[in-house]
Amino acid sequence: MQGSRWATWLWLVVALVGQSWASSLAVEDEYTMALSYTTLEFSTDATKENYTEFLASMRNKLASDYKRYGIRVLRAWYSVADNERFLLVKLSNSPDTTITLALDVTTANVVAYRTGYESYFFNDTSNLGFSNLFNGTNKKWLSFGSEYSQLEKAAAATRQVIDLGISSLSGAITTLYVSNRTPEKSLASALIVVIQMITEAARFRYVEQRVRF
Repeated sequence: MQGSRWATWLWLVVALVGQSWASSLAVEDEYTMALSYTTLEFSTDATKENYTEFLASMRNKLASDYKRYGIRVLRAWYSVADNERFLLVKLSNSPDTTITLALDVTTANVVAYRTGYESYFFNDTSNLGFSNLFNGTNKKWLSFGSEYSQLEKAAAATRQVIDLGISSLSGAITTLYVSNRTPEKSLASALIVVIQMITEAARFRYVEQRVRF
């Protein structure tokens, strides 16, 4: 009889623990799935007109409804829900070579990027970004931050001497695609190209005009 009671108690413990684990897993999965950020795509086989249209789409996704001096501005951090905090930009130079950037919509800054089953985060990325972005990948920290001063130091070159053009963007995508076997100096140079041609060009039209096709 005592053995029967022990078996019943053990079964209840296992059942309750299993139920609790399954419940927490379901909640976590539901939360992760809810964070499905808006994604834009751009391929380097595009024309200059395609590039202009892509940047216009980016500006529209990043801007709030609020205007200052007649110009739409970025959204304030306190007004953005977690599942709207980041914009994903998928860049490719071939069907098999694709990377995905993650932009903070409150700053329009790149905070991380994904290549296959790995993702890389600038060392000044917020805890929110690190926790919510690219879940299911092997997350890694870069040794430098997202500011140009840190990028240029890591690249050992200023952004003024780094070429901006569709071929440069294609090369940068390839470099970032194989991040796991690329020196950080080369990664920093590639990130300068990508950041200028994607986020800076969306913010400043004179940068867009510097891009060669």
